Amino acid sequence: MEQDNKTIANKIIDKIDNENLTPISRWHFVLRNTSFWTLWGASVLLGACAIAGAIFSFSHFGWQYRYITHESSFGFLFDALPLFWLISFVGMIAFGYYNLRHTTRGYRFSFALILLVSLFLSFVFGTLLFAIGFGKKLDNLKKPLPFAPPIVVWEEKVWSNDKKGLLSGFIKSFDKQRGQLIISLPISGQEKVVLTSELDERVLASFLPGDHIRIIGTVEDEDFVACAILPIDRKHGILPPPRDLAERKFVSERSNVCKDVRPYQQYQKIFITN
Repeated sequence: MEQDNKTIANKIIDKIDNENLTPISRWHFVLRNTSFWTLWGASVLLGACAIAGAIFSFSHFGWQYRYITHESSFGFLFDALPLFWLISFVGMIAFGYYNLRHTTRGYRFSFALILLVSLFLSFVFGTLLFAIGFGKKLDNLKKPLPFAPPIVVWEEKVWSNDKKGLLSGFIKSFDKQRGQLIISLPISGQEKVVLTSELDERVLASFLPGDHIRIIGTVEDEDFVACAILPIDRKHGILPPPRDLAERKFVSERSNVCKDVRPYQQYQKIFITN
């Protein structure tokens, strides 16, 4: 037995000599373990940033107007879903799981436990980041993140579809004699003539050249006829809540041309029948 042990020991020594093996310092394992824990913590923090961005995006997508811009809540959710932030969050969670499992005692933690802890911490820190305004800062970056356009740009695109009875742009000029409103369209860079015969004069009087507006209307004989006009919040660049518009008398109850147009019918439900 003792001879066998010596034989094994000799084989190990020969292997070390032949392959020039050297012992690995304890600090190597400590540093490796610390690195994986640090990377897991970083992934949770980045996941929290993704949560903050997703909360800000979804809470400012103008869901109060979803039935004006979309035919169903599902269609709105599909359009408004902040895919970039959600994909980023899932990626960070997967990255965190990989790194935590490679720590010294990481093998002891089940997938479910790691997932739940990572999700919980990301949601908690993400909510805190959103509360202190970090989500807004992400949305207002000078150079937008890929596949994550600012809320202002997203809303502008949603409201820029005259075939669906929606327009968005800046007032360039009024022509009261012809009953026309000329607006510049940010998305296309073009100008468009809008007929205002269906709008209440008191509503029109609330606007000035340069104002950023949303228009609900319909196409009649190749002309776009406005049946409702809504102002943009100048500070945030998006539509304010409906109650703010109703209180400021920006709504018009008068329109015969648009009475059967779906966006206008939804507009009436929001501002007139409620």
